[in-house]
Amino acid sequence: MKHKVPGADYEFELSDDLWSSAEMEGFFPTSNHYATNQASYFETVMIEEIEPPLRKNDKFWFRNQESVIEVLRKMRTGEELEPIEVWSTQKTNSKKYRVRDGFHRFYLSVAVGYRMLPIKVNDFDMNEFLEKEQKG
Repeated sequence: MKHKVPGADYEFELSDDLWSSAEMEGFFPTSNHYATNQASYFETVMIEEIEPPLRKNDKFWFRNQESVIEVLRKMRTGEELEPIEVWSTQKTNSKKYRVRDGFHRFYLSVAVGYRMLPIKVNDFDMNEFLEKEQKG
């Protein structure tokens, strides 16, 4: 099954076997984002505000089937998942955030039909960091 990434010009594919293995048939989200620990500080943003993370050679792929099934099952049952960790990109990018940790949660949220994502924003400027790294 192909899924369009909101605010982006591409799609990614999630196999019907993975969807079935996680027992997602007939699932419809009843909230704007997946459940997360209310005690941990996070904010929610529209998926379009986050630059979609890419793997090597700009290709989409998941770490392994077990991880995909586990995250989908947690989304289906309402079990809490950690917010996605992001860096702010507001100085130089059209998207406000870039994923630091949460590739699976990002793409599986899109597949499930969530419109928003819970995020934790790192408090340093990622673009400054990358510039310093390039300079050595």
